[in-house]
Amino acid sequence: MGGERPAVLQTIWFPYYPALGSTPQMQAVFVDQRGQQWAQPDSRLDLVLPAPNVYGLDPGPILTDLHLSPTGRWLIADFTYTGSRLVDMPSMEEVRLLASDQWYFLAWHPDGRQVLISTEEGLLLSNLASTSYTALDYYPRPEFERTQICALAYSPNGMHLADAVVYPAVHGVRNVEMAEIGLRTHGEERRTLVQIPGGTYVLDHSLQWSPDSQRFIWIVNVVPNEAGPVRLENMQTQLWIADLSNGNVRMLAVLGEAVEYKYPAVWSPNGQHVAALIIGKAQDSEVVGDNVFLLDPESGAVRQITDFVNEHLSHLTWSPDSQWLAFTVSKGEYGEIWVTNIAGTQQYPVAGPTLPDAPFVWLPEGRGGE
Repeated sequence: MGGERPAVLQTIWFPYYPALGSTPQMQAVFVDQRGQQWAQPDSRLDLVLPAPNVYGLDPGPILTDLHLSPTGRWLIADFTYTGSRLVDMPSMEEVRLLASDQWYFLAWHPDGRQVLISTEEGLLLSNLASTSYTALDYYPRPEFERTQICALAYSPNGMHLADAVVYPAVHGVRNVEMAEIGLRTHGEERRTLVQIPGGTYVLDHSLQWSPDSQRFIWIVNVVPNEAGPVRLENMQTQLWIADLSNGNVRMLAVLGEAVEYKYPAVWSPNGQHVAALIIGKAQDSEVVGDNVFLLDPESGAVRQITDFVNEHLSHLTWSPDSQWLAFTVSKGEYGEIWVTNIAGTQQYPVAGPTLPDAPFVWLPEGRGGE
């Protein structure tokens, strides 16, 4: 790129995937505040990424998500089948978190030094500095085997911990599955905010707090009462919001119908917008493409800012200044990282090739003088 190179650049880390069947590697690109690429440093994260099995139906234990700690010190990577792994960002090396091999990420504590994880022993709050653990035992006890805690999220101020629980349909108790959103405020017992009849699942990591800790959102799959049995063709994916300042809980938008929906909506760092992917469909019920939409959390107004056709988008991520959105565009056997401004007038790829549906992280600062 031409012009004077900025002294400070931001960094996007993504799984570089140069050729079909190759082994992906975590690689970085430096970008400016408009998402324009300036350099691709030689540094690599010491995170072993398995290559997808492109010749079989089962893709294997691929990378599905990345979770940067609030301080930027730690990075957690999620893998299918094998659980989560921890990376120390200053040394760029993987760190063993537990004596056991398998654990699953649930939520970062806002102090950036503790992480909530799921293990065979239950829910543990792990202190990364002292390697000590605290068991969390104040969530609804499973009354039946299929009861599941789907998601948890700490508010940025550390005062609240929101949770999403799904209860099964049981004869004599409830005739449909039900999603329940609860809240535990510091020093108080857990309380139920809303129960959503027909809620079959709350999306992993979709409990997302506003920066001021006053509101949070989540994505739930719902089978309306009139839709019939629990099948994909009867499913509606809904985005909900809860406002602690006035106690209002409501559905904000429908994100898709009769589709498998996987990716959380995200708050802008300035709290003014919620960005979400909405899956559009043609009259013949064929998916015509995912697109990025901005939602006003106050009015519920929805505005489309991309116009992709027959493309699959994933992993929405805000720039640190709330002016740009990055996302993965899957192109069959590989993907690219794109950015768009919030007006939708400037859109272009900034990194790749990467894995299809590849996660990535956008760090607030990076050195531009390497």
